[in-house]
Amino acid sequence: GIAGDFPMGHAKVESERALRESGIPYTILQSAVFMDSWLAPEMGFDYASGNVTVLGDGSTRQGWVHSTDVARVAVSAARSDAAANQVLHVTGPASLTMVEVVRTFEEVAGRPFEASFVPREALDGQRAGATNPWEETFAALGQRFAEGDPADVQPLPAGVDAPTITMADFARQLLGA
Repeated sequence: GIAGDFPMGHAKVESERALRESGIPYTILQSAVFMDSWLAPEMGFDYASGNVTVLGDGSTRQGWVHSTDVARVAVSAARSDAAANQVLHVTGPASLTMVEVVRTFEEVAGRPFEASFVPREALDGQRAGATNPWEETFAALGQRFAEGDPADVQPLPAGVDAPTITMADFARQLLGA
């Protein structure tokens, strides 16, 4: 679900359009935010030290999903006639705010985390100052992340496995708890 007015968003929309119009059978997966990508030290979520960066005010919801779950959805969708020629919105088992994500990690870790918030204005400035398609895409994704994806957990067609990895499961995995 990365469609939007930025380079990667345009490419995603065009790719999906070409696939739908190709005449070949398809199933398009539009996943929510990947917890195992966005909740990583490289993205400002240093779970080991408990120092995390929150884009925006942390109050918007995301349908966090683990890449392993998306892979399971893809495999089961390929085997399901009900998923043929469908666009599947793949969300995790729960829609959580970033504040709730941090709380979950604190509970699993048994210690407080320190959150730094990046105001929406700073994200807007980052995008306005982008000098190439990669910077513009990354900045736009940051804006989208701060805006959230308020969609609730989405039902999947018959025969397609639903995501099962919760945020607490992921936190336990990362923290060795």
